[in-house]
Amino acid sequence: MNAVAHDPVSKGEVEFNASNAKSDMYLFNAASPGGGKANSTQPSGSTGNFQAFIGFIAIVVGNVAAIITHSDEISQTASKLLGTEWAYRFYLYIVYGACVLFIIGYGSLTYWLYRRFFAQTGRWIKGGFYVAAFGAVGSIVLGSYAFLFRPVDAAPLAKKQLASYAQIVLSQQVTQGEDRGGMLFSQGGMSDDAQVWTTAQCLVALLQQDVAVVKQAGPGIRRAFEYIERSRIKSSSDGWGYLKNINWGVTEIDAWVALSYIYSLRANNAAILYEANGISEAITKTTLVLDILVKRQHTDGGWGPIEKTSNPKHERTYSTIMAIWALAEAEQNGDLVKGHEAEYRAALTSGAKWLLGSYTTSATGFSGWWPNPSARNPVGAYPSLTAQALFVLSKASGVESFIGADLRYKEAVESLIKFAFDGSYALEPLINRRISDNEQAKDSDRYLESRSETAEQSTFLWYPWTIAMAASLKRADLIPEYQQDRLQALLVKLLERTGEENRFARNDEAIYPTVEVLLTEGYYFSGEGLAGNQR
Repeated sequence: MNAVAHDPVSKGEVEFNASNAKSDMYLFNAASPGGGKANSTQPSGSTGNFQAFIGFIAIVVGNVAAIITHSDEISQTASKLLGTEWAYRFYLYIVYGACVLFIIGYGSLTYWLYRRFFAQTGRWIKGGFYVAAFGAVGSIVLGSYAFLFRPVDAAPLAKKQLASYAQIVLSQQVTQGEDRGGMLFSQGGMSDDAQVWTTAQCLVALLQQDVAVVKQAGPGIRRAFEYIERSRIKSSSDGWGYLKNINWGVTEIDAWVALSYIYSLRANNAAILYEANGISEAITKTTLVLDILVKRQHTDGGWGPIEKTSNPKHERTYSTIMAIWALAEAEQNGDLVKGHEAEYRAALTSGAKWLLGSYTTSATGFSGWWPNPSARNPVGAYPSLTAQALFVLSKASGVESFIGADLRYKEAVESLIKFAFDGSYALEPLINRRISDNEQAKDSDRYLESRSETAEQSTFLWYPWTIAMAASLKRADLIPEYQQDRLQALLVKLLERTGEENRFARNDEAIYPTVEVLLTEGYYFSGEGLAGNQR
């Protein structure tokens, strides 16, 4: 029997072979796309899928949020449920949240691409990827903000609120008795007195609205004019007094009546309110009121609340503003000035020069106008009166070209715009000021030297007249582009506060805050006001 002999394997050989096997396995793993430590920088299947999923979901949700900003129905629902200010905040939260989602979404996808395809590349390729990724993600996010999100639009909410204001104003009308057609001063029931001043203001505000509102209010408007004519002071040609038992006329009330007639004669309004022969009658009535205003003008160009006197201390800023406004509006209707061209134009010119001449700066640093220009060292600040003055001057500038070139006019515009955003060391800016914080004429401003009559202690509302001022200045196109841009930004800021505006107007005992908001915002949204906003 033959035996086969085997050579024994030494311990060293076994260790050598095991070492070679481990080395071969390491080299195989290193070369394999899916194996070993060399692929540890790439995402595993589950991690990569999760990153892609997160990126996709974030982008989808961001786009849904962008679509929401295009829905007026959602905006109006949010405004109704949250209030206007919170509706705007809700909009901003959506925009900011969607932008964050876009950053997360595109960032996740970019990181996944890097781990999957560029982690093992050279330094220059990685650097190129970083630059390209940063530019792509940044441009996509910025592009999404610019093109996907619709800018917040105050117009639908504000216009809807204006329609409700018009109904509230009409509800103030007396339906029977000797005051039938007149408008009540009080909206809270504290007083049942109708006033020509309030009635004329209501008419101007209603006649500033679009055709549909005027058409609906047409019968009430005609009754209001009948009330005004019945309320004229019978013993003189002064026009109308504060109340029906006062037998001396007031310049600012006469001016409001003139404006109500002038607005009724605008083409669209006249077609609704008058028959053919009614237009000529309305022109005659308007001219009579304008004649009263011209006769009340002082020699130096200003107006006081009472008849013309030789005492300049009787002149008041508000009386002058209102008279200038009526004359400036009359110049837009050739039928009203026919036969009075030189007389009315001279009154308008001297009035505008007087108003510019009474522009001043107080010791506290506020620049503008005060109720009584003859008072030395004026105190406080009257941004509302200043806004009204600039509103009227910009109206008159269409006829009187010297206004836009006047350095005082330019300084007043610049000063009020700056004050609106920056305030002063003693006063907060208008963009932060409560709508209910308004100035009232001082007791001393009511006093008319050596006369028994007194001026009204008016409260001047800064919010509505700042809106009117900004819109009229943009329309007049007398200011540089950077001021145009600031005025547009101011208008956006103010119109975002329509919720606060509504609470203020509705909670006031008097109806005139509602009326002045209806008038000034109606002006802004009208073709007349928006003409200056299409830049």
